[in-house]
Amino acid sequence: MTSTRESRRSLTAPAPVTFDKAGQHERLELARGERVSKAQELAPELAKLVPLFFRHVPAEEVLEADPAALAAIVRSHRELAEDRPQGRPKVRAFNPSRAETGWSCPFTVVQIVTDDMPYLVDSVVAELTKAGAPAFRVIHPIVVVRRIVTGQLTDVLVDADPVDPPEGAIAESWMYLEVGRVVDQEAVAVLEQRLNIVLTDVREVVEDSARMASTARAIADELEQDPPVGLPPREVTGGAEFLGWLADGHFTFLGYRRYELIGTGDDGEPALRAALASGLGVLRKDSLAARSFTAGPGGKGMGSAEHVMSKELLVLTQASVPSTVVRPVYPYYVGVKIFDERGELSGEHRFLGMLTSTALHENVLDIPVIKDRVYDVIHRAGFPLESHSGQRMLDVIQNYPRAELFSTDTDTLYVTVTGVLSLAERRALRLFLRRDQYNRFYSCLVYLPRDRYTTTSRLAMQDVLLRELSGHQLEYNARVGESELARVHFTVHTDPAATANAQPDVVAIQDL
Repeated sequence: MTSTRESRRSLTAPAPVTFDKAGQHERLELARGERVSKAQELAPELAKLVPLFFRHVPAEEVLEADPAALAAIVRSHRELAEDRPQGRPKVRAFNPSRAETGWSCPFTVVQIVTDDMPYLVDSVVAELTKAGAPAFRVIHPIVVVRRIVTGQLTDVLVDADPVDPPEGAIAESWMYLEVGRVVDQEAVAVLEQRLNIVLTDVREVVEDSARMASTARAIADELEQDPPVGLPPREVTGGAEFLGWLADGHFTFLGYRRYELIGTGDDGEPALRAALASGLGVLRKDSLAARSFTAGPGGKGMGSAEHVMSKELLVLTQASVPSTVVRPVYPYYVGVKIFDERGELSGEHRFLGMLTSTALHENVLDIPVIKDRVYDVIHRAGFPLESHSGQRMLDVIQNYPRAELFSTDTDTLYVTVTGVLSLAERRALRLFLRRDQYNRFYSCLVYLPRDRYTTTSRLAMQDVLLRELSGHQLEYNARVGESELARVHFTVHTDPAATANAQPDVVAIQDL
């Protein structure tokens, strides 16, 4: 594997320039300017574009590059940008050689030209990592351009403000990445294809973001104005408030689709079918990838008959596959059931998304639906919220993995929180296990004395959980703060068909 130090020299250059500490920054910037000027002299047709391209690249990296290589990199990217159909990205992956491209590189180079949008860099870097070609360098200039209707580039406006481009101009992201070496040409083509899919997903999410948020608000308004028959008023009010809370900057909407109950499917179970033209974001198209996001057991996309037909307003859980947008994590699945005038289930609204940073740090007593669970748990324990014990319980809940808190019912939350408090005076490890309602994963919360938590102990716990729960994939996050207890949250993904009837022995696993 090529080291990070080597990656910084990948533009091919003379030995790095070094300076004494006095005025080092100023001297570096002066030398950087000279190196860029030489590159401009070698490519006068790109004289204005070269400094824009490398504007945010650290001076040390620019000084490690041959001016001819700097010019060749910009020229190659400008050639890729020459023709780009409206609304479509251009992606190219290749292994540069001095003979063919004017510069050489020990890594595979990925070049992208697309409309400037949120989530681009994170989404692309995550996909490259998932593809086994992690990015060692990212150069990401925002370039304002003009194109004719057919997509041909007519002008590069290097002095224009990308936030407020001139009339008839658009801001584009020109991404240059050096990634783990990919030699096989078929693999290179697959990498380009995967990146095109990710960039399309990003575009559809960005284009539909406002519509998804407004849809959530519209459903909330409908629940308040015309509450479903037969549901407790508190549940309906809380659900409406929760949807409004999500739309108020607490949820990055990735997808939406409405489903209709169509009686029974081939297996005699209740069937939900996507309503035509209702999809937004990553659920805009009725593709295999879109269906897999919300698949229940066996990929049916609806879960068991019991869950489909239960008269619960909200369904809160994780989606079935990792997101291709923003971060490669399993998105959150928010289902809002639809009832007819008789109070019978008739369909479901489904949202996919991720909790924002604001939501992850929000006081649990300010989150609709969640705050009711918190009050119920503390009151069930017999403690006033303001009491010492009530505040201890609240502290445990505040530090609960936030996405897990949304998926956990009141009974499970009560057992876990009271169990954690009972560990305060004991130097013991405790495992709390929750199975996803569709048997797709186990959520495993482990609490143990802070000084017993190490990387070695965490790896040992992972091995045990994967083996005992028949898992095929695992994610984790750990919290080791000022509390006497460390908390590790493992998500162990399983095959629903293989684990449907499994009954894990939590005590036995805990003692291993």
